[in-house]
Amino acid sequence: CGAFTQRLPHIAVVAFPASAVYSIAVGGTHLQVNDSNVRTSETVWGAGDDLPVCSNNWGSGGGVSENTDFKRPSWQTGTGTTTRYDGALSRVFIRPFDFAATVSAPNGLRQVPDVAAAAFPNIAIYYKGAWVASGGTSAAAPIWAAGALLVDQALQQKGKAAIGGVPEFYSLANHPGNFHPYNDITAGDNLFYSATAGWDYTTGWGSPNFNDILQLEMSQ
Repeated sequence: CGAFTQRLPHIAVVAFPASAVYSIAVGGTHLQVNDSNVRTSETVWGAGDDLPVCSNNWGSGGGVSENTDFKRPSWQTGTGTTTRYDGALSRVFIRPFDFAATVSAPNGLRQVPDVAAAAFPNIAIYYKGAWVASGGTSAAAPIWAAGALLVDQALQQKGKAAIGGVPEFYSLANHPGNFHPYNDITAGDNLFYSATAGWDYTTGWGSPNFNDILQLEMSQ
């Protein structure tokens, strides 16, 4: 349910395990392509993208950790990671439900998501001999897992080390060289936080450009 992972409209926090310091948290995007499968737009997966199932709507999870033991790690740096956000309603579209009380962020706790991928509209997958539909971050997370695996295979074939843990995703963003490892998502909201340039609480660094991620890793 977007920023309200507890499905309660007054609690805008991120629950475990996504909020754990060394979990790679994946948000969702609304991806649109043309007949040639070329990206035409990509925004935050948020309200209006699906039917409401609780006191708010579906959307990309994101925000600050509910668990106060999960502090913001030293590697969580880069454009957008220190952007102040006070929960002002002017930052998001008005919805027909109550928003959480004002949240001051960043607040010294773990911030998520780290990255994002296509979550809507539903994606066709071939599973156990049949085509089925998958969506939400249940689709976005496997996209990242599969893409990272392919990158790792290519790196290992060249004698390179595999992609590291979550700090590596921030290193790629902060030291991209001539590559563009992520598609920066700058439009939309997750029912509470709005997308901004750079890292944000809706889609992290954005959706993947796996070829550029590979080339960037190969250059190091």
